[in-house]
Amino acid sequence: MRVSDTQARIAKALVPGPKTLEELAKELDLKPDEVKTELEALMKLGLVRLGKEKYRLVEAVRRGLETGEKLNPEEYKFRAYVIIEGISENKEVLEKLQKQVIDKFKKDPNFEILDLNVEEIIENEGVYSSMFEAEVVAKTFHDLVYLVLMYGPSSIELIEPAKFEIKASEAQNILVDTAEMIHAYSQIIADLQKRLGPQKPKIQLKINKKEG
Repeated sequence: MRVSDTQARIAKALVPGPKTLEELAKELDLKPDEVKTELEALMKLGLVRLGKEKYRLVEAVRRGLETGEKLNPEEYKFRAYVIIEGISENKEVLEKLQKQVIDKFKKDPNFEILDLNVEEIIENEGVYSSMFEAEVVAKTFHDLVYLVLMYGPSSIELIEPAKFEIKASEAQNILVDTAEMIHAYSQIIADLQKRLGPQKPKIQLKINKKEG
């Protein structure tokens, strides 16, 4: 995979963060049409993606240019797409928590991030919500289960592989981790119910079991 000198300049300009076509053209002293053509080529190569009017580097590419770290997706068997959401009545609290979660997500050694897109916090009737989506790769299915248990995504889609086998020992470890996590949640909920007392609304843990 080879990129032109202009494409390399565009990629370098996008390392600090997403930018509009006009911002890139002004910064690089190029015509907007020329920049757009090169951006489209970079998008076909899977190096750049277009969000809400702004172009951004794929996270693995951005990290590679910024730190020199190289990621080889072929070393990872599983690839998944996840959405992680947050909600709060306090915008500042939500911003702080979102940053903490994203920082931890980026540094987590149990998986690697191919791409990461953080949406702006939005407000609706006094309630603030945040969301970021990520494409990740992991070496084992256990690592993906860990991601679900640790970060509680609202959605996860297994992209690859279409079919795989799992050893009984790994399945056992997954079951143990899941049981321990649910047990911990149950203990927290029981403690909260005790503190709230019988006159307060009870907190319930409900698991819906699909039929079939």
